[in-house]
Amino acid sequence: MSERYMFKNRYGDTMSFEEVSDDTLLWRGSQSYERYAVDEMGNYTMVDPSGGPYISKGQDIGVDYPAWKGRIVDHLQHHDEGYLIICK
Repeated sequence: MSERYMFKNRYGDTMSFEEVSDDTLLWRGSQSYERYAVDEMGNYTMVDPSGGPYISKGQDIGVDYPAWKGRIVDHLQHHDEGYLIICK
């Protein structure tokens, strides 16, 4: 069974993080008023929606979500429902 975490940011927007595979998480939620950075390959290296959470390349996603400890964010990809977080 895949792990799933719900997150409520400081503006009350609810988002979810769900395991898709061993190295991929699906981040669903609000995509309004967000900041992001893209590398030369077109990969998202940082996404910061208004109210959080801030997620970036090199971050250990398990700091906030213990079941995924040690999964380091490599990049993010835009998805119809939010973002895919690709870990290494």
